[in-house]
Parts: sequence; structure tokens; C-alpha cells
Amino acid sequence: MSLEPLYSKVSEAIRKAESMEDDGDPGAEEAYGEVSQLEEEIARLLPASNAEGALARRGALRAALAAGDFTRAVKLKDRYETEEGATDELRRELIEVWEVARRSRASALTFHWTLEVLRMELTAA
Repeated sequence: MSLEPLYSKVSEAIRKAESMEDDGDPGAEEAYGEVSQLEEEIARLLPASNAEGALARRGALRAALAAGDFTRAVKLKDRYETEEGATDELRRELIEVWEVARRSRASALTFHWTLEVLRMELTAA
């Protein structure tokens, strides 16, 4: 597939995913998965050194994380970081996106477990 139809598809997929997320629709994660796949297709067609190619790589990673697909996200991050033509700036941005998501997920898990401990303590009392 050429770039123009992909750009249209990814733009529509992003709008759909964001709208679903705003509405609290549980299908938002799946929609972000579609965004990630479309961004990855764009990244395959453009070199990492190209501004739009770099944007597609960041978008594929962010969308995979938004989809909750951490296995896919780590594979994309590792591939894009080591890809020929990847700039130092792109590598830094990929690491930053990954680290922010990792810290956010760790915070969410800590919060979840804290609530569970409190529930157990309240139940035992």
C-alpha cells in the first residue's frame, strides 16, 4: 500500500481510538492496536532518518503502549532503536516514551496493590 491511503487510514484510526478512549469505551485498546499497526506500515515505507518515518516509529510505539500490548511495544522499541538510519534524537525519544509508560504502569500497579492490601486489612478488622 502507498503512503497516501495509509495516512488517511491512520488519521481516521487515531480519531476513532481517541474518541473511544474519551468515552471510556473498552474497545479503545483494540483501536490503538490498529493505530500501531498502521503506523508500523508507514514506518516500513519510510527510512528512520526521515522526519515522517521517525514520527511513524514513535506513533507505532505510543499506540502499542496505549493498546496495552507491552510485548509488541518492547519489540518495536528494540527494533527502532537499533535500526539503520535511526538518529540519536529518535533513539532518545523512543527511550523516553518507553520510560514514561513503564513508570506509569509501575505506579498503577503499586496503586492497585496498595488498594488490595487496604481492602484485606479492612475486611480483617
